Amino acid sequence: MSEIELMLSAYIDGELSNTDSLELEIQLATDAELREQLERLVAADAAAMSDFDAMLNDPVPAALVDHITAFQPRASANED
Repeated sequence: MSEIELMLSAYIDGELSNTDSLELEIQLATDAELREQLERLVAADAAAMSDFDAMLNDPVPAALVDHITAFQPRASANED
């Protein structure tokens, strides 16, 4: 991922400082190609979130439930 893509991703996720967000918004106001890049990333983010949200409704595989249920943590060397 390029530096600008990382910055756009951080912008989408609300992870930029107010100063960085403002600077990017100024660039977006004057750069159509950058706006298109942002729109593509927003669309990809929305698609990924939609796909991930759908997976949350899938049932947990029985084998995984059995494995978790049967798990017993090992005693640590520091336990008395």
